[in-house]
Amino acid sequence: MVFGFLRRRRPDPAEHLYAAVTALSRAAWLYGPDGVPDTVEGRLELLMLHVGLVVDRLTAGGGEGRKVAQRLSERFFGEMEVVLREHGISDKSLMRRMGHVAKSFYGRLTAYTAALSAADPASLATVLNRNVWDGAGSEAAAERLARHVQRLHANLAAAPLAAILAGDVLSAALAEPISDGPDFRNSQLS
Repeated sequence: MVFGFLRRRRPDPAEHLYAAVTALSRAAWLYGPDGVPDTVEGRLELLMLHVGLVVDRLTAGGGEGRKVAQRLSERFFGEMEVVLREHGISDKSLMRRMGHVAKSFYGRLTAYTAALSAADPASLATVLNRNVWDGAGSEAAAERLARHVQRLHANLAAAPLAAILAGDVLSAALAEPISDGPDFRNSQLS
């Protein structure tokens, strides 16, 4: 069609989700003396954690969820490439650095999902302490973040795809620190 470019494009849910994940990862209540260090590394760890949880849930849903998960992952890696370029990483070493980012992301995702599936709830706090604080975080801070991750994971698993794509689950997690937010496990959203 000659004038096809004049038609409105539907917004990509992956873009909306990436903005919601980024907002949640930057929530002030996640940082500070009782939380994650407010550093570039700390912010990256929380971004990888939250993107990973959403990608894992969308992938498990199959169909449209899997397609959005792919675009969300691509958006995350595209953003990481832009950040590395802005920090002066040359084209020669960019692919190697992106390989490290991908290895870190998927390694953490594997560790987090295994810990979330484990019968021992303390295993998630241990994995979070190792990845987020390099093993030097306080037990209380790791347990606090683990409660947030467990609740978000449960809410993502229970929420219908439409609620996830609309950002409802992430908005609820953003609005309510750690474990006091709305619980989608018993909701009747469709």
